[in-house]
Amino acid sequence: MRIRHILCPVDFSSFSAHALQVGIRLARIFGAHLSVLHIREFDPASETRLMEFVEEHNQGALADISRHIEVGHAAYASIDFARDNAVDVILCGSHGRTGVERALLGSVAEKLVRHAKCPVWVMRGDEDKIPPLSILIATDLTPTSQSARRMAIYLAVGFGCKLAILHVVPQPDEHEGEEALSAFYDAARAEAEAGLSSIDSEETLVITREVAVGKPWEAIVARAKALDTGLIVTGTHGRTGLDRWVLGSVADKVVRNAHCPVLTVPHLPGA
Repeated sequence: MRIRHILCPVDFSSFSAHALQVGIRLARIFGAHLSVLHIREFDPASETRLMEFVEEHNQGALADISRHIEVGHAAYASIDFARDNAVDVILCGSHGRTGVERALLGSVAEKLVRHAKCPVWVMRGDEDKIPPLSILIATDLTPTSQSARRMAIYLAVGFGCKLAILHVVPQPDEHEGEEALSAFYDAARAEAEAGLSSIDSEETLVITREVAVGKPWEAIVARAKALDTGLIVTGTHGRTGLDRWVLGSVADKVVRNAHCPVLTVPHLPGA
């Protein structure tokens, strides 16, 4: 798994300017190509504005950069571009043109995260630090979450930062007896610890492995905050059931509530 091509959609807002700066830093760290995409309805001046926007924020820092203009819906045009051009990561600013909602979830960011076939990096304002000092990977230990784990390890090696691997055991029915709950927790924790210890990693990484009990998204957000994590990585598919790791559930709530950027990673065949 490698990051060779990064896509940064921009709308000329201050938030997309920050996304562009993050994209430039990421491209330099990983030796990737950066595509800057503006989606317009109809604006003959878009090409000139895009050129000036990129030059203002790049200032020669990255040579391997290209500019593109598409017509259409911001999210779906970005998804189509990513699919047609083998994009590895899409960057998403934490606000859009209106700046009404954090992350504009329910609009462009949500559609990108839900429908893109590649990882989506959702940023948090203009305070994101690249490279981050630490990464938290939240995993349910299923085969479909393996892509997210491998991406987190790849990023941690590239950034030279610490990596915390977290598995959350969902709370069972509170109506169960105390003895049954204790047995459940003991068995679930033992299974999780065995699963975490089996995760292969780079010898150069500083890794911690943790098991928590509770509502998955709340435990992930709280642990990331406690660790002052610079980036959360989470898969978008996993176990089935009421607390399954799908958007609209755990990953969606993590993206909405985390204090730091979140990288959502779909299952990538062969990754």
